[in-house]
This record gives sequence, structure tokens and C-alpha cells, in this order.
Amino acid sequence: MKNGTCPKCNSTEVYRSQAKTGLEYGLVVDKSTPLLNIYKDKGWWPDVTMLSMDYFVCRVCGYFEMYVQDTAGLAKLDDSTNWVKIH
Repeated sequence: MKNGTCPKCNSTEVYRSQAKTGLEYGLVVDKSTPLLNIYKDKGWWPDVTMLSMDYFVCRVCGYFEMYVQDTAGLAKLDDSTNWVKIH
């Protein structure tokens, strides 16, 4: 989808939205939280990493994909308390 072609139907009617921390940017949870949060429990005040996302949708078939904009932030997944690696 990042190249402008839908992998499901081969349409070139692909649209992209960049999500930050507001409803006007794309998908969010609870009206203000980005879709991908990484938490590390540090007692009463957790360490939270919020990652901005790119969203892609095909206008023809409705297929949808999302990607983290800055993958360096994903390094914190190893110590997170809300994400579990699938073995």
C-alpha cells in the first residue's frame, strides 16, 4: 500500500492519512490517544511512548493497513507491559 497500489485488489485508489494525537489526523482511541502506545510500568508513573502512525486505505475494496512512522521507537517493545512477543 505504501507504493500506492492495494495488495488485495491492485487498485491505485489508495489514500494515506497521518495520525498524530487528534481526531483530525486519523484513527485514535478514547478521542485523544494515538493507536500505538508502549508502556513500561515504573510504579505510580508509567513510562509511555506514543508512536505516530501512517494509515492507508483502498477506496475500491476497503482494505486497510497501518505502519509506525518512526520504527526506532519500537525498540521499547522489549520492556513494555502492554505488548507481548508472540513466540
